[in-house]
Amino acid sequence: MKQKLSVYVLLLVILNASVVIAEPDDTTYVKSVTAAAEQGDASAQNNLGEMYKNGRGVEQDDSIAVAWFAKAAEQRLASAQHNLGLMYQYGRGAKQNYAKAIDWYTKAAEQG
Repeated sequence: MKQKLSVYVLLLVILNASVVIAEPDDTTYVKSVTAAAEQGDASAQNNLGEMYKNGRGVEQDDSIAVAWFAKAAEQRLASAQHNLGLMYQYGRGAKQNYAKAIDWYTKAAEQG
């Protein structure tokens, strides 16, 4: 049993080492997501918020992330409502506010 487990772990390591994850061209991706977000696409707004929160393809800026999450959250996108709740809970990009965090978590949870 121990030998089977070792072989399995070794196989996973080999497979993971050989997988190449293709990253999209960040500049092109940022432009396309920004364009969709500015046109009101809630999913794109949430994605752009994630990009600003993590500094992926753009300079990291929690305040801008909160603004994009809020736009998507107001359109009832549950993932954006959850993300906005996190930002309020931890005081990232907005003053820490547990009441607002709970409010956004509740709105997200009500959608399932």
